[in-house]
Amino acid sequence: MELRQLAVVVAVAEEGGFTAAAQRLRTVQSTVSTVVRALERDLGTPLFHRTTHRVVLTPAGEAFVPAARAALDAAERARAAVSPVTGRVRLGVCPGLLADLHRTLARLRHTHPGLALEVRQLRPERVRCEVAESTVDVALTLVSGGGAAGSVPGGGNPGPAAEPATTAPAESRPAATELPIPRNPAPAQPVATPLGADELVLVTAPGGSRPTPAEPIATPLTADELVLVTAPGGSRSAPADLSGLSLVDFPVGWAIREAVDRAFPRRRVSLEVDDLAVAAGLVRAGLAACVLPSAAVGRFADLTVRRFDRPVPWRLAAVHRADSGPAVAAVLAQLG
Repeated sequence: MELRQLAVVVAVAEEGGFTAAAQRLRTVQSTVSTVVRALERDLGTPLFHRTTHRVVLTPAGEAFVPAARAALDAAERARAAVSPVTGRVRLGVCPGLLADLHRTLARLRHTHPGLALEVRQLRPERVRCEVAESTVDVALTLVSGGGAAGSVPGGGNPGPAAEPATTAPAESRPAATELPIPRNPAPAQPVATPLGADELVLVTAPGGSRPTPAEPIATPLTADELVLVTAPGGSRSAPADLSGLSLVDFPVGWAIREAVDRAFPRRRVSLEVDDLAVAAGLVRAGLAACVLPSAAVGRFADLTVRRFDRPVPWRLAAVHRADSGPAVAAVLAQLG
């Protein structure tokens, strides 16, 4: 029995399904299914009841998952004991960006009990300035192509408008080379310079060739997609044109709002709220539909998730300084 198998089972149990677990683990659904089946064969008993619409733990699974969590926590504590990370990290998060921030914070506390984390909200256009001025150590935002304006997260200079969702191609986890680079940037504007297979992107002045420690870099994180969430029941396919639907959306300045504005510029916003749970309640009551990142809808298992024929990407990045140190590296490892 391997720790990786335990982690996969715990992810399926917590996310309520194989697809959602695969998104959390940044792998494919078939890999998650294969790992779980192999462990069930080794144990000689099924851990999950699988139905068309949901996955639930068997009695054996109910007994297994708490023990698996304890084993994973013990392994993290053992790792932290060998290489303890201490200090303080100031994390800036754009509103509406991480539906599972509480899980990230809980994992950090278990893995690095000596690490103090402060969290505050940032407006997307302030991301790069806040990092450059050391107001925050790490800032989470959208990257270009996932709905945010600008060639660099928080760069402040809008790039070309995104194509509507009906023309967006399906994409997997973005490599650094996928972050767009302006062809003719103004002399004072930053450009994104790919650094290679480690998927870091260096932000430099035009013509620069070597990084300096204070220059912000953007590490691509989770690759996800936007989906349409509707009241329970109905089709699993989302229409390409949302202009005829009543939609609930979020305030201007929220990452979700910015991404959806760019992907569906002609939609009609009937309701505006500043809370995911409130939005889900309106959807559940049949008053509106809502466009969300698929990772966020795991909290609302009773709602119907309708995917677009051509997936609309939702890409996140962590912006930080090149000389951030081990404390920031520990936070990035949990976010990634």
